[in-house]
Amino acid sequence: MRAGDRYDRNGFIFADEEGSFHRPWVLSWAFKRTLEDCGLPDEIRLYDTRHTHISHLIMDGVDLKKASARAGHSSISQTADTYAHLSEEAEEQMAEVSARMLAGGGN
Repeated sequence: MRAGDRYDRNGFIFADEEGSFHRPWVLSWAFKRTLEDCGLPDEIRLYDTRHTHISHLIMDGVDLKKASARAGHSSISQTADTYAHLSEEAEEQMAEVSARMLAGGGN
């Protein structure tokens, strides 16, 4: 937004002061600056947001194959291994809901 009309409309979220993304460090710099502007801890890594995004896709029921493609994993098994704990949590939650239903407690 700061670059205004100078922004190179290339689809990147972050750009340097000139509005382009031609230096590798720009992404990290812009991300850290955004964290600071939002009052968030600066120890959050950009990679952490990727993991969070994929985790939310899986927790929201997105097909594992599609989540795997979004993550850029070479195989669906890589995604399944990395995010297996989310499936285990979902299984536990389903078991709890089923137990309540069987006990007549509804949701």
